[in-house]
Amino acid sequence: MDDRLIRAQTALYEKDGKTALQLTDEILESDERNSQAWFLAMQCFQFLYPIDSYDAENELTCARYAIRFAAPKEKYRMKKQVYLFFLEKILTVLQRDADVLADGKELLGFYQRTVYFDAAGAAEKTRAHDESVMSAVQKSFAYCEALFDFIPDSAIRASRELSDKATEVAQAWKRTYGFVAMRVGLYHLELTQEQISGAKDRYARYLRAVKNGEEILKETVFL
Repeated sequence: MDDRLIRAQTALYEKDGKTALQLTDEILESDERNSQAWFLAMQCFQFLYPIDSYDAENELTCARYAIRFAAPKEKYRMKKQVYLFFLEKILTVLQRDADVLADGKELLGFYQRTVYFDAAGAAEKTRAHDESVMSAVQKSFAYCEALFDFIPDSAIRASRELSDKATEVAQAWKRTYGFVAMRVGLYHLELTQEQISGAKDRYARYLRAVKNGEEILKETVFL
């Protein structure tokens, strides 16, 4: 193995995405078909940017090349590694979103102060005050969707491990979106039917290929 790959792996372990990416870039400049370098590069971005600045195309581009250039006997293993990384990444992002959304102390305080002076306009003013948080969360939702949609349904159906992780993603999505509804409720507004319908559709999408997905959907009360 190229010594730079080992150093890049060590840098990733130490959460030093900048060094890891520099090393993988060096390798790919001379050998653009190095599947392992693409796979390691894919993992660097989580340590380079804050969650609200994630761009799924960074990871997706690296994933495509990691899979494309994997040797035939390594291709299945590489695919599974990529898919598991994406599922774990989605879970991490959704948990962070849940934590942010659940922390409504400042928002509630803003609403209470506003309603004291402007009862009629307090809800809309608080919604506007919260727009930056909601916008960042929606952007991270789109990031998660892009990573998940890269994973073929066939891969999830064929792997118990992937199926279980996809189920975890669906459960995390349901929980996190519940916090979206709760946060909107803090300023005495409600989600639109379009928003609720879209959230339910995404929940069903996450469960589409998992074992017993249809049964889980039937037993679920969403929002």
